[in-house]
Amino acid sequence: MTEKVPGLDLEQYSGGRHLPDKFYDYFYPEEDFEVIDDARQARIWGSDNGGLTVYTEAEWLELFRQQDLEKLASGIFWDTLVKEVNRTNFKLPEKRPVDILDLACGRCKEGRLLNSFFGSEEPFEFSDQVNLFGIDTDSESIESAQYANGEEFDVETAKRVPSKNMVFIAGDATRLEDYPEIPEQVDVVVIRHQQFVGGPDYLPGQAEEIWSQIISNGIKRLRPGGIAIITCYFQIESEPVKKLLEGFSGKIVVDEKNEFARDRDDEQSILDDQYILIFEKE
Repeated sequence: MTEKVPGLDLEQYSGGRHLPDKFYDYFYPEEDFEVIDDARQARIWGSDNGGLTVYTEAEWLELFRQQDLEKLASGIFWDTLVKEVNRTNFKLPEKRPVDILDLACGRCKEGRLLNSFFGSEEPFEFSDQVNLFGIDTDSESIESAQYANGEEFDVETAKRVPSKNMVFIAGDATRLEDYPEIPEQVDVVVIRHQQFVGGPDYLPGQAEEIWSQIISNGIKRLRPGGIAIITCYFQIESEPVKKLLEGFSGKIVVDEKNEFARDRDDEQSILDDQYILIFEKE
C-alpha cells in the first residue's frame, strides 16, 4: 500500500498533537451545548430526562479534560495506522468502497479515523468510500457509537443522524452468521484491546473460548489480501493470538510494541494500543 497520507511527517504528527480540532467535532459538537452565564455553567441537549442538563464549572472543565484525553488517544491510533498499515501489502479496492468489520467495537471511537484513513482523498475528511460494520454485546456502547459516528446533528431530536456508511449492531461477535447485514467478505478487520487471556469479567477458560471465536470469525471473513488489525495492552495477550493465526492461510506482517503508545506508568495509557499485530490473508 502506498503512503495513504502523502507527505505526512510521522515525527511531526507523533501523538496526534497536530490533528486538526475539526476532526473531533463529533465528540462534543458545538450544536450540543450553550454557555448560559458567566459562571461557565452550560447545559447539554439530550439528557436522560429529555430536557437540559446544567453543568457546574468544574464539571464543564472535566468534560474538556476528557475530550483532550480522547483526542490524544485517537491521535495515537491514527499514527499507528499511518505507520503500520503502510508496512503491509494491503491495496485499496479500485471500483468499490472498502468494507471494514470492527469486532467488539465498544463505542467505536476509531470509526471516523478508520473511515478517513482508508477512504478519504484528504486527511481527516469523512469519506463515502468506506463501509464500516461494528458489533458489540453492550447495547449502550452501540448507541454511543451510533451517536459519535453520525454525520449531522439534529437539533430537534438532540441526536446525530446515523451515517449511511456505518452500521452498528448490538449483538454477539461469536455468532456473526446471525447478522445478515454484515457482509460475508470484508477488506479490513479491526479488533482492539482483545482480552484473550481473560480478566475479572470472565470465568476460567471463558475468555480464550470467546476471543478465539471472535478472532476466527473475523479472519474467515477477510478477502484474500485483506488485513486484520489486532491490538492488546500486554504483550502476553498477543502470544495466544499468534498461535491461533497460525491455523489460517496468511502471515503476520506486523508484530511489535506500538512506539506511539504512552508509557504504562501513565494511567491514561489504558486507552492506547500497546501491542499490535497485523495479519495479512493470502
